[in-house]
Amino acid sequence: MYPYIAAQICQNCDSPIVVKQKRDKDNQFCCKECYNQFRRKGKPIKINLIGSHYVCLKCEKIFIPTRNTKGMYCSYACSNGAKAVDHKLICQCCNREFSIKNIAEIKRGHYKYCSNECRKRKYRINEDFFNVINEENAYWLGFIWATVRSNKYNKVSLLSRKELLVRFNEALGSNYPIKNSIDNKSMIRITSLRILSRLAELGINDVVYMEFPDIPVDYQKDFIRGYYDSDWGYHYKDNGQDVAVLHGRSSKLMRSISDILKAKLIIDKGEWIVISFDFSKVDGSPRLENKWDFN
Repeated sequence: MYPYIAAQICQNCDSPIVVKQKRDKDNQFCCKECYNQFRRKGKPIKINLIGSHYVCLKCEKIFIPTRNTKGMYCSYACSNGAKAVDHKLICQCCNREFSIKNIAEIKRGHYKYCSNECRKRKYRINEDFFNVINEENAYWLGFIWATVRSNKYNKVSLLSRKELLVRFNEALGSNYPIKNSIDNKSMIRITSLRILSRLAELGINDVVYMEFPDIPVDYQKDFIRGYYDSDWGYHYKDNGQDVAVLHGRSSKLMRSISDILKAKLIIDKGEWIVISFDFSKVDGSPRLENKWDFN
């Protein structure tokens, strides 16, 4: 009875199917090679009676398949190139978007960071936060200018109340640790070189030599509002009139703020103090609501 020619033909090469034993009677292919070609959607080209060669799906080069190339691509380069698609990911450190083509590595849980620098970094922060000045980052620049206490050794230290530093961390997408300091204050240290470089471009300096940052005029009021919302601003009533006060140790910075507000500037015990009777011109958002309740 066996072997005999089956009624169906091979779905891959249209050759007759030889049934050699009972289990082969329902075969749809004449050989295992045709089955693999059909399943992998290769493009067989019959050259001679010895066997079939393949056309690479990437470069269309004729090749003999191996165990690794699996009959679809002539090389690893073509295989990776054909399967490579840009997959958009978000860096878990700096929150920047980056693209990866190797889907296998992504499935293994790799490529969580956009660079080796981010991979090695202990803390994360949005390093593009101050790239383009707007209302929000101008406000936080004012907060930094008011609370900075050290600008040395590739780090900037900010000293303020803990709740303000928590807001600062949230705004910059940072997880820098907030540590207890003196006089019921807390401290945070910024160590990102890109952030520090940008702050240097804007004019950050030692406390007594600080100058008003180089920002557009439209955002100067936001800077002053951020300065006021720190521990270096407060208000009081004077004969029923609201008075806002800002103080600092840099004469150049306080003179600039005084000129912008057209306010009075005095010096007392080594500190420069700006006294303003019309502080509504710098009102806006963001702000610390409880410091703007003048009632």
